[in-house]
Amino acid sequence: MSLRLRTALVGIIIAVVSASGAALSSYFLLAARISSDVDSDLATVSSFFLDEVRRSPFADPVKGQDLGAYSVQAVDRNGKILPVAGIELPVVERDIQVALGRVGYYLQDYDINEETWRIRTTSTRYGAIQVALNYDSATEALAAVRAIAVAIALLVATGGAFVSWIITRRATAPLYDLTAAVERVAEGELDVEVSGTGSSEVNRLAGAFNRTMAALRRSRTEQKRIVQDVGHDLRTPLTSLLNNITILKKHQLEKEEYDQVVDDLSSEISTLKRLVDEIIDVASGSSFEEDPEEMDLKVLVMDITLRSRRRYEREVDFSAGDGSCMALVNIQAIERAVNNLIGNAIKYSQGPVEVKVSKEKGLVWIDVLDRGIGLQGVDPQLLFQRFWRADSARSSSGSGLGLAIVQEIANQHGGTTRASERDGGGSSIGFCVKSL
Repeated sequence: MSLRLRTALVGIIIAVVSASGAALSSYFLLAARISSDVDSDLATVSSFFLDEVRRSPFADPVKGQDLGAYSVQAVDRNGKILPVAGIELPVVERDIQVALGRVGYYLQDYDINEETWRIRTTSTRYGAIQVALNYDSATEALAAVRAIAVAIALLVATGGAFVSWIITRRATAPLYDLTAAVERVAEGELDVEVSGTGSSEVNRLAGAFNRTMAALRRSRTEQKRIVQDVGHDLRTPLTSLLNNITILKKHQLEKEEYDQVVDDLSSEISTLKRLVDEIIDVASGSSFEEDPEEMDLKVLVMDITLRSRRRYEREVDFSAGDGSCMALVNIQAIERAVNNLIGNAIKYSQGPVEVKVSKEKGLVWIDVLDRGIGLQGVDPQLLFQRFWRADSARSSSGSGLGLAIVQEIANQHGGTTRASERDGGGSSIGFCVKSL
């Protein structure tokens, strides 16, 4: 059974129960009121005859007169019936008990000639007076009310069921659309949207679904671009490796040429390993497992700077403010982040690179400054997204993961990242960690 049908059935059941309850309540209240009025009328008529029999035993002041729907008879203490008016009423043992004065009065319904009569038996000084009223005539209006109540209950239940179905259909329409959309997504289609506005939960769900699908479409587009970029970046060192290996196999090289080929192989292998490591680290969300240590980052970064200067054979300068910059850090992770920043600056600039360490408001900042192409109007936050690369950088090698790794390392150390244009050209990109 579908959700729409189940919800509609719940509404229909509520409507039927409510309408039936209201009709039954009205019917039973009216029945109780009629019964109360009949009992009151019987008591009034009985009182009239009681006044008569006080003056003389079983006087017959109304015999031969028309009492309408009422029937009256007297019963002496021996159970003898003394008719007064109307039909003869049954006398049972309890009526004798009333005539003997052992019971004040009692009320009882009897079927007489296929009609229901309500009889009140009241004790008198000389016996008992029985006053009866044809209860069927009194309840004729009740039967009409019962029919009207049933008709109204059916009408209300039908109307409630119809309204419930309409409301349920409209309320669940977005869910049906959403179900159909999810089925299309399960078949591999991502260009899917569902309609939904307003603040209801269903509409909020539709909006969340649309945002999710938009994110998935962006992710698929990004994945395609990533595969192309990473494929290109991996293909370049692999091609170079194959070429150099082919040369080694087919040619007898002089020592100088041989050393050059080996150097090229080593360089390409290092590049390939770095690309693979970056992809694995970011894609798997892995972090460095060594325990953090207290370290003066000025000393650590200065050592990294000197090694970078020798590795790249470029001008890489170091500067720092006065005092120590102590922090609790994962040394291997910090080295990775600083090397990524320096390598990025070397790649996109021809001039000198400066590595700067400073302490600001409980944070130790490590910034790498260059005189390269700059940010070129790009949002600084985009630089640290995984696999994001500026258009001007797509022709160069690299995975687009270096700065994303820097941001991850900064976050692990309670810090953040920043990037800005430099006066006179170039950019400044860095990250920070909490200081001690």
